[in-house]
Amino acid sequence: MGISWDNWYKHSKTRGKRKPYHKKQKYELGRPGLTLRLALVASTRIIDVIYNASNNELVRTKNLVKICIVLIDNTPY
Repeated sequence: MGISWDNWYKHSKTRGKRKPYHKKQKYELGRPGLTLRLALVASTRIIDVIYNASNNELVRTKNLVKICIVLIDNTPY
């Protein structure tokens, strides 16, 4: 069984097994998860929040969220 975006492996509301009515389409193919390693090993000081795609108020208030871009200090903390 590969990675896919379909829901045929789930049961229906009456708990019966769903039967596939067509083969996997191109848009139903899944992608493996992204394994990202942080290249910075030493702990450093975060200076400023530069950009946040979700909300500009998070940049203004300097809130750290998962996908924000930050400015860090080059020297070890």
